[in-house]
Amino acid sequence: QALTSLAEVDETCKVEIANAGALPPLVHFLNDANIAPHAARTLSVLALNEDIKVSCAQNGALVPLITLVHSGADAAKQHAARALGNLAVNDDNEMAIAQADGVLPLVSLLTHQDSSIREEAASALGNLTVNHNNKLMVAHAGGIAPMIALLTAESSVTREEVARALANLAGHDENKTAVTQLGG
Repeated sequence: QALTSLAEVDETCKVEIANAGALPPLVHFLNDANIAPHAARTLSVLALNEDIKVSCAQNGALVPLITLVHSGADAAKQHAARALGNLAVNDDNEMAIAQADGVLPLVSLLTHQDSSIREEAASALGNLTVNHNNKLMVAHAGGIAPMIALLTAESSVTREEVARALANLAGHDENKTAVTQLGG
């Protein structure tokens, strides 16, 4: 938690933490159920830095984060979804997350009982669907219907994230029809 707090201070702290070699141990800690939520949260903060996004992927963070989204405890799911969303604001990572089968686990979180988890999933999918190929992957994974259902979510942030993701999805002609037919 101390590392996360330091990373939240500013960009210089993020870079210093990464340069000090923190990424490999953080990625390793994603595999420990007791520490995984903390490691995922720290990575989500570090991944706000453009250079660190690339380093996270190069250090193997994507697959363990996707695994946490799929089968981690709720806190781990939330932080891993946020980390993947932050990492997806990079063209290479955006494709790599989809190629590592990260779409379906994120889509499944759209119907999670915890609204914070749904919000993080919607945000991550919004970032992933900037990529043209990912638009179809999200639609084929069943992402459109739960997103439309979330347009009436209690949280305005969730509604905004879902609207952004749906707008991205509708940028593909095949999805545009599906979004319209499902009430979006």
